[in-house]
Amino acid sequence: MVSWSWDGKWMYVGCRYLGYGSKKTAVVPTQPGSPPPTWLNTIRSDSDISKIPGARLVNGDNVYAGRSGDEYVIARKSAKANLFRIYFAK
Repeated sequence: MVSWSWDGKWMYVGCRYLGYGSKKTAVVPTQPGSPPPTWLNTIRSDSDISKIPGARLVNGDNVYAGRSGDEYVIARKSAKANLFRIYFAK
């Protein structure tokens, strides 16, 4: 649900865990060593996150923190399927 960048200055919060169904991730500045902020329970939309100074949204659900707030990894899933069925008669 929550992870921090390697330098401890950025917190990554998956918005799907905040209860309003967004498929984005909030990247919020924090003080290294400080506890998670209390405002997590008050977020109800993406616009609430944009009101936090220095915060931004990343278009991705599975975002993993990097060295700083500008570096992160997004995991994307894809599938390929064969659209044709080949039947073999005996």
